[in-house]
Amino acid sequence: PSEGMESFPVAVTLNAHLLSNRTEGVLTATSVWVKKGRRISTVRTEVTDAGGKVLMELTSTHVSAR
Repeated sequence: PSEGMESFPVAVTLNAHLLSNRTEGVLTATSVWVKKGRRISTVRTEVTDAGGKVLMELTSTHVSAR
């Protein structure tokens, strides 16, 4: 766990949609909390290329391992 974390999050579900691909260039991943609970949290992540085109949408649900 990182500083300030009580436990390490373990992914219980992972749903990824690969919409496009790149073989070179800079990619950016941006994540936001969908739900941040005490035990279960859901995160949505979007990966884009340098031009802003969405390459992947990913949703993951995590439970804190205690």
